[in-house]
Amino acid sequence: MEKAEKNKYSSDAPAYDISQFELIIRKYNPMLFRIGMSYLPSREDVEDAMQNTWMKSFEKKDKFKNQSKFTTWICRIMINECLMQIRKSKRLKVLYKEGNFNSSFLDDPAHRMTKQQVILWMEEAVQKLPPVYRSVYMIREIEGMTVEESANILNVSVENVKVRLHRAKKILKQELISRVPVSELFEYHRRYCDKLTARILTRLHDHL
Repeated sequence: MEKAEKNKYSSDAPAYDISQFELIIRKYNPMLFRIGMSYLPSREDVEDAMQNTWMKSFEKKDKFKNQSKFTTWICRIMINECLMQIRKSKRLKVLYKEGNFNSSFLDDPAHRMTKQQVILWMEEAVQKLPPVYRSVYMIREIEGMTVEESANILNVSVENVKVRLHRAKKILKQELISRVPVSELFEYHRRYCDKLTARILTRLHDHL
């Protein structure tokens, strides 16, 4: 993972000249967004933290002495911002504690398209299952039959239903993981990055 990070992000401290700051923001926004989504439940919450992160990084640029990688430094600021939001908000505190992240992020049109693709992949993966696993998965998971009902329908033991279902899920999991490029998960789409970058630069100009 460390090797991949070195390829993706520079370990040198970037120039914090105001004219170059936009390039820095755009380069690291996708990484900060993914980190934020692991702490906060919505894109809006994450963008608030990202905005504050960039403002603080600019204000504290003189404290970055290249003692650690810039990636590490900016990520720590982002995590601290996320945790600060959680501490200050009762809503976020409850959601973070319960892990109830029913995020509006997934309602974005681009992600609705992604979900449709995943459904197609899932259907193809189910069809590829060996018949003994496919039938139990259809009856038990998709139709929602109980274990006992599934056993009666398939004329097998309850234990057999459990074993076959477990194996079916394992095969499906491996198939889906092999199809999904994990580096593209929680993608930060350009139209959001453009808007956030503009807001940050406006705040920065006002600040200066």
